[in-house]
Amino acid sequence: MREDRRRIPVGLTLLCLALGTPLLADESAWTPPETPENPLKSTELGQGSYPDPSSGTDRKYWRRNLFKRVGSDQKFLITTWWPAEFRRIGFTVPLAASVIGATQGGQGSSSADHQLSSGFGHWGSGEQKGAHEFLTQIGDRRAVAALIGSSYLISRWAGNERIERTASLTGEALINTTIYVGVLKRVSKRARPNDHGGGEFFISSPMEHEETDSFPSGHAAGAFAMAAVIAGEFHERRWVSVVAYSTATLITFSRVSLERHYPSDVIAGAVLGQSIGKMVTHRSRGLDDEPVPLWRRFQPAVDPGTGDFEVRYQHSW
Repeated sequence: MREDRRRIPVGLTLLCLALGTPLLADESAWTPPETPENPLKSTELGQGSYPDPSSGTDRKYWRRNLFKRVGSDQKFLITTWWPAEFRRIGFTVPLAASVIGATQGGQGSSSADHQLSSGFGHWGSGEQKGAHEFLTQIGDRRAVAALIGSSYLISRWAGNERIERTASLTGEALINTTIYVGVLKRVSKRARPNDHGGGEFFISSPMEHEETDSFPSGHAAGAFAMAAVIAGEFHERRWVSVVAYSTATLITFSRVSLERHYPSDVIAGAVLGQSIGKMVTHRSRGLDDEPVPLWRRFQPAVDPGTGDFEVRYQHSW
């Protein structure tokens, strides 16, 4: 049994997602991305199955309680996703490189982290500073929260499930990203480059006006988490992925050029954010169209013609 859905041109939907404006729909049908029989086998994980956080509800995954989804994500991340990601070269190599570069940054201005930071610094000054400040403001968590919230409410009002789903999953990915970035910042306590520090870690007694939350970059993590979700939801449109990741890259670069982060900070944030964004997208596809539990298919009813009580069985195919 399939439901009719409206379709909006992808270019207009992406613009509306960026601006939070109402949507105009045509009468064409749209179907969500195909859900494989075993979602984990189509991803990097290779085996296993997704845990069921639905608690017996037949609502679509991305319309369920956001905070309950995030809570369920933590168990999945720790027990399934992170162990698999650390076996994947595309995740471990750049993450290890960023950690090594960050730890060497405390050795002084001769480190690669400091030299790269100084080399990119001139991009954030003069006439170009305004553009980089605008990019970094786009990635600010308050602006992103307003964008996602307005996009979700407007798309739900307009009946566009694709944008509604994308906004919901993006919010889930960003909350997960904020949790892990926040923990790592508190543990690492690395000084930001604009404080004229040496990039040292574990600063227990910071000087006045010194910020010790440089590693990893929250802007980079959030931008790449959003890009991963948008690219996954519009996977059939290659240019959407290009625009999403290009925007995330520009936001990330602005953090280095404005001397708010070292290169190793943004690399670690980008790797972490992209991984979490992919996790949310893949997990939603495995749970979006899960069947109604057997016990909920039996419902009491009264025959309007005879008034007799009966029990009905509901089944969809």
